[in-house]
Amino acid sequence: MERHGPTLRSLGLATDHPILTFSERGGEAIVELFEWASEEAGRRAHDTPEVAEMWSALAAVSDFAPLATIEGAHKPFCHFDPIAVR
Repeated sequence: MERHGPTLRSLGLATDHPILTFSERGGEAIVELFEWASEEAGRRAHDTPEVAEMWSALAAVSDFAPLATIEGAHKPFCHFDPIAVR
């Protein structure tokens, strides 16, 4: 995951805003928050070979799940522990 944000940025797909990574408190989920450069950039990422390769490697060891499926995300003021800011 460490190269995810820098790769998206280098391809002009993500902004330079900080990328925040959290772990679910008491759970197994890791959540990464970043900002797409635009809606089009988010769509274009799916057709970008470097991103597809990176997402394939991540999918081999993890799931890409909607935030709503994470147990702690259903609570108001949910708690996640910070892992990194890049």
